[in-house]
Amino acid sequence: MPQFANEIPVEVIRRLSTDCPNIVGTKDSSRDMPRFLHTLNVMRQTREDFSILVGCEEILYPTLMMGGDGGTLASSGVIPEPILKIYRDFRSGNHDECRRVQFKVLELIEAMLRAGNFPEGFRAGAALRGFQPGPSRQPASERERLFLGEMQARMACLLAECGFTEAAAQCRRTGGTDVATMLERLRRRLP
Repeated sequence: MPQFANEIPVEVIRRLSTDCPNIVGTKDSSRDMPRFLHTLNVMRQTREDFSILVGCEEILYPTLMMGGDGGTLASSGVIPEPILKIYRDFRSGNHDECRRVQFKVLELIEAMLRAGNFPEGFRAGAALRGFQPGPSRQPASERERLFLGEMQARMACLLAECGFTEAAAQCRRTGGTDVATMLERLRRRLP
């Protein structure tokens, strides 16, 4: 995790992949696309079977376009369906759908990242999906808890827009009708 460790130089990755055949890949979570591309370029010339993964959702589709192998992403625990859809649509050549889904999840990823200290936003997102991640072990001030609640309501709306109806009940929009109310109105109209 780049937040907690020093960056491994590309030359070290190359040398390790050559000297230690059991090392089969690397994950780059730096959010640094030029660095990722440099690693990709060096490693494709060094060892074709070496997997190069990205660790940030925001650039999953662009890294696939440039020859990356996929990602190991925190959001996969919250929204595995759209993340897998990006990968599958890419593999089948449906690039318009990849772009559409990539942009759709960007807003949700941003909300999860902004919702407090990592991984609190992802825990909140998982709870909205019906998972029970348990209580946080990180201390939070009253202000931080209120902000997390606001962000969780925003995430609920974004999840509902992505088709995850279990989150709709917690969607609270300011200045308008919330998603849960809209869904209830639609249900009443159905025969």
